Amino acid sequence: MRPLRSAALLCGLLAAAAIGPAAATTPVGPDAARPHERGGVAAAPTAGQAETLELIRATIDAVHVERAELVVRGQAIPWDPARIRVLRDRRSVGVGALQPRQAIRFAYEPGTQQPRRIVLIVVEH
Repeated sequence: MRPLRSAALLCGLLAAAAIGPAAATTPVGPDAARPHERGGVAAAPTAGQAETLELIRATIDAVHVERAELVVRGQAIPWDPARIRVLRDRRSVGVGALQPRQAIRFAYEPGTQQPRRIVLIVVEH
């Protein structure tokens, strides 16, 4: 009976660990549904949650196609050349359509690996 009790305790601790961080990082209040408008990035999903892309509003400072990076707020952010999608008016246009001073929304690849790379850019009007 002792191994069964140990297994139950281990399952309980694992469940508490999975729930704890998610509850601590979940925003509440009127801005909870719009973390991208606050300039924030959603926490990494916990086990059982679907991975979603969180769009972040920004203005492009510079585009370096040869280095596969975008400069936003003075910070160079790489994109994944194999996965990057650039959309304008709901159409795929490619990175060649990006220009400084354009208003965009962008999303990092899901996960926690560093450095995080951009996989989606939506050009706004």
